[in-house]
Amino acid sequence: MLIWMIYQEADAKKNEWYIKEHQKIGKSMGLEIELKLVENLEIGVSDGKLVLSEHKKIVEPPKAAIIRTIWPLLSEHLEAMGTRVFNSAFISSMCNDKARTYREISKLNIQVIPTEFVKKENLSRKVAMETKPCIVKSVDGHGGSEVFLIETEDYQDDLSKILSLKSNDFVIQPYIEGKKQDLRVYVFGKKILGCILRTANHGFKSNFSLGGAVCEYHLKSEEYELVQKIIDAYAFDLVGVDFLVDEKGNLIFNEIEDVVGARMLYQCTTINLVEEYLDYIKNELSF
Repeated sequence: MLIWMIYQEADAKKNEWYIKEHQKIGKSMGLEIELKLVENLEIGVSDGKLVLSEHKKIVEPPKAAIIRTIWPLLSEHLEAMGTRVFNSAFISSMCNDKARTYREISKLNIQVIPTEFVKKENLSRKVAMETKPCIVKSVDGHGGSEVFLIETEDYQDDLSKILSLKSNDFVIQPYIEGKKQDLRVYVFGKKILGCILRTANHGFKSNFSLGGAVCEYHLKSEEYELVQKIIDAYAFDLVGVDFLVDEKGNLIFNEIEDVVGARMLYQCTTINLVEEYLDYIKNELSF
């Protein structure tokens, strides 16, 4: 069974081991995992039909695709051509827009940080009105690189950096002092695979890619119920559900990662994410 694994070329180079691990384990399961680069694919319409091509040569859509790049339109296009996409276009669109994610999670009566949604053209005025310290994030940033802490009224340098971002939509939130920790819960299907607690070594960002310390974490019963409430509401394939940890140790919903990384899980646990995930995918495709 042929399954495409789709990456941006630069990301594919960074994740060579992860890709080869999918191909090796997939082969043992009867799955042919073929790497495809976004730069080489073309999607669109022609003569009243949906079109998918590679290097301008028309190709048949695969039965399934593991999307490891952020392009919800690609996911929608493949789904419309009959491909089973992991994660779905709906999940990709929701998780890659923080404002949309907050709206969705709020429907579940789950605590979300008070958040204002702001267009870029109104951002300067809105930040000036906000009580400091506050957090400003682009709605589509990842890895903590587009998250800014505005601590005082002397914030023009940060504002210039924010306004230089490509995003046109932002969120503003009060700064939660907490323990400078957050919790990532790895989820596939309706199952919690594992949890990693991240602690900031310096500054306020605990992202592993930015140097945060990480360790395995086991959910308390009430935390498990909180995560399960989110899992039950959406058709996730593989995501990371992230929570901030406040000063009392309570979890506050933060975001959901669609193209979730696996390095922390491999470093801190004996869980074989690739094997677990491909087994899940094979079962999904057998129905």
